[in-house]
Amino acid sequence: MRWSLLFIAAFVTAAVIYALYPYVFPRQGTDVSASRICVSNHSGQSLIVTAEADAGAEITARLNDGEQLCVASPVTNDTGTVRVFESEDAVEGCSRLAKSGQEERLLRYSSFDNCEWAES
Repeated sequence: MRWSLLFIAAFVTAAVIYALYPYVFPRQGTDVSASRICVSNHSGQSLIVTAEADAGAEITARLNDGEQLCVASPVTNDTGTVRVFESEDAVEGCSRLAKSGQEERLLRYSSFDNCEWAES
């Protein structure tokens, strides 16, 4: 009986430590908010937009005017590429190199890499 009480006490203690560990010893790592590749659409059109981090993360979505798309990178200070297309099956569009923590703002869309971007 005594061993079973010690086992239960040890198990409960381990469970409490496991549950509280992230709060007592916070992980030191990548601040995801500072490691995002972001693009926003201010063109007045609804467009297909891709944000890709060089570390491999990528996300694609249709953005309406005023909307933003971000992809989190597991790498601090990552770089990447943002791409904009008129439709899902469009071959030509615009692309721009991007840095994490800095939003790329599309002001005007025109295919064949003739888009107008805000100064970064």
